[in-house]
Amino acid sequence: MYNRLSKMLPMSCAYVCALVMTATTAGQPFTTIINVPPDVAPSTIGTDTQLNLLNNGLISGNFNAGASDGLSTNVQFNMTGGFLSASVQANPGSTVNINGGILGGFFEANSGSTVNISGGSTNSFIDANAGSTVNLSGGNVGMFFDTFTGSTVNLIGGEFQLDGVPVVGLVAAGDSAAVNLPAGRVLTGTHADGTTFVFTSQTGGEITDGTLTLIAAPVPTAVPGVINVPASPAPLGLRAGQTLNLAQGGDLGNNFAAIDTTLNVSGGNIGPGMEVVNTAVSVTGGNVGSNFAAHNGSVVAISGGTVGDKTEASPGSTFNISGGSVGNNFNARASSVVNISGGSVGRFFDAFTGSTINLSGGDFQLDGVTISGLAMPGDSIGFNLPEGSTLSGTHADGSVFVYSTLDGDDIADGTLTLSAISIPAALPGVINVPATPAPLGLRSGQTLNLASGGEIGDNFTTLNATLNIAGGTVGRNLEVYQTAVSVTGGVVGDFFAATTGSVVDISDGSVGNHFLANTGSIVNISGGSFGSLFQAKSGSTVNISGGSLGTIFGANAGSTVNISGGSLGNFFQALSGSTVNISGGSIGDMFFAGLDNTTVNISGGTVGDAFRALNGSTINISGGIVGDNFNSHRDSTVNLSGGTVGNNFFALDGSFVNLIGLSFILDGVDLTPGLLPTDSILVTDRDVILEGILADGSPFSFDLNSAILSFGDFFDPNATLTITLVPEPWTFSLIGAGGLCALRRQRRLR
Repeated sequence: MYNRLSKMLPMSCAYVCALVMTATTAGQPFTTIINVPPDVAPSTIGTDTQLNLLNNGLISGNFNAGASDGLSTNVQFNMTGGFLSASVQANPGSTVNINGGILGGFFEANSGSTVNISGGSTNSFIDANAGSTVNLSGGNVGMFFDTFTGSTVNLIGGEFQLDGVPVVGLVAAGDSAAVNLPAGRVLTGTHADGTTFVFTSQTGGEITDGTLTLIAAPVPTAVPGVINVPASPAPLGLRAGQTLNLAQGGDLGNNFAAIDTTLNVSGGNIGPGMEVVNTAVSVTGGNVGSNFAAHNGSVVAISGGTVGDKTEASPGSTFNISGGSVGNNFNARASSVVNISGGSVGRFFDAFTGSTINLSGGDFQLDGVTISGLAMPGDSIGFNLPEGSTLSGTHADGSVFVYSTLDGDDIADGTLTLSAISIPAALPGVINVPATPAPLGLRSGQTLNLASGGEIGDNFTTLNATLNIAGGTVGRNLEVYQTAVSVTGGVVGDFFAATTGSVVDISDGSVGNHFLANTGSIVNISGGSFGSLFQAKSGSTVNISGGSLGTIFGANAGSTVNISGGSLGNFFQALSGSTVNISGGSIGDMFFAGLDNTTVNISGGTVGDAFRALNGSTINISGGIVGDNFNSHRDSTVNLSGGTVGNNFFALDGSFVNLIGLSFILDGVDLTPGLLPTDSILVTDRDVILEGILADGSPFSFDLNSAILSFGDFFDPNATLTITLVPEPWTFSLIGAGGLCALRRQRRLR
């Protein structure tokens, strides 16, 4: 299992991943040398080429070191500074040396490549693919590092510990040990440059068995004592015997690791990806970035400040949250303990089986009904949150909380305990902000009027209240429950959630990304602007008569969306069981309707190109304009009685297309005189033109091509095409639930 590499490797880390910044590699000269800046980086470098990314340099597009076909040789990419923002492919025959700068996007070390990382910082996903060699001796690669079978990854440094126990056999420089990292285990250590690191599969990365080797190398001596940042320069990591106090103006950067130590955050900023092992962390102010993970033995106390999204309470860790703000996607893993008595936690709280969640407060209610057994301070009960239900209450600091499976929270049975403590009395009445300081939440009977200059923080929650936003700003994760909301101005942040019993009226102002209309909510939009990703959940009703919505709108099963005005961006998805009624307004390209029991009624407005009627959907078009490249998939039904549909209409195998009109001409022959009103006639002809007048008086023309052409309509021979003559004036009562059943006589044409 262990061996000595002293005969193979010199006695310092430099021999393992020397960063050769000369014009030769293995004695071979480079015919082309590119320095960025001042040069502009190409998207690919090939044989006998060296590219050096220097300070202030930028590679913004996808970059290949070596040709993707594997035929390049003598290729070198050196990164000593700058920023690489997109994906990188280290292809066969390439050597990549990184000892500075910031690596973003995705990094792929492919077969036949060698990657040496001795410095710098990554914000990216790094994959060591089969046949690649990756040597890590410094810098930080963060938590999203994957090694695949057949790759060789050498981790070079010292102070290696596996679950807090030193790895044996690594005494002298050059000693090595092959190590596997099963799920749930944590590997820590220090690189030769003094950077501390944490490797574990629990927080994103995966180290495949048989790929990882630890190699001992000298590391700087850890100096015990207190480090005050920004008064002192921030270290590359925090090691045993050290304490770091981070204050206003300080910055610890990305992927900071603290092992067997103490970290106090009263101000300043910590970048994404911090990991702590067996460390006491106190957050009373400042900002801790996303993807913060606390591993075994760590105790994290949060009483102020902000902590970003995707916080991980790993096995053996404890979180005590009494104030401050914690973002979305908090994961409490098995064997972790999370105590919440104040502050706020965002949406998508996930408590895994085996975790312990203690929730302290008062006014505990389940779906608006008081929970018994919690009448007096000190009372506590074990509690399971049923699917489709909402748990609400108030913490000791007056902050209001809501946990709901309807809003993405998932608390496993047997993990949650509710404990009654004293809470401040709710004072009914009107709160005007900024004239009065904003409360931490809004409780039953209260009304809050937010005006220009006012501010409401993140994770603000309302229960049985009224919220009027005419100006000012609201932070992320506004969650309203059984609340009347009026937005006539101001700015509302991302992740606004309207939950059961709420009515939200938006006529002006700006709303951020990720708006959620939950079950039992009604959202009326007549103006204002929205970011991307609007979601109408089952049982919600969304009425849009004005305003501007960004890309990606999702109508979930059981939702009803009525669009009579306004504009929506590209990518509208009407999921199974949803109903979408479009009578006006404008919707962008890529409308997906499906699958089973989805109904889309279009009587006006405009819908962009690339409409997809997926399996089991029903599309009723009686007016409006639908763009080019409409596709009707197997088992979908399209009833066209009016409006305009663009070019390249595809009726695919197994689809049903019904044309309802005043006249029909097939291959130049007028069929109208031979048709009886309300007859449904099956058209089997292909490679001819079918044209006429729809029931609303709109002309139509389809090329019934039996093969897919580069341009033109396509009607698969196995698609069912019918025409139905209706008398004038046509009434649209025939279209709808079972509507075409009225057209019961069906004859085959020809």
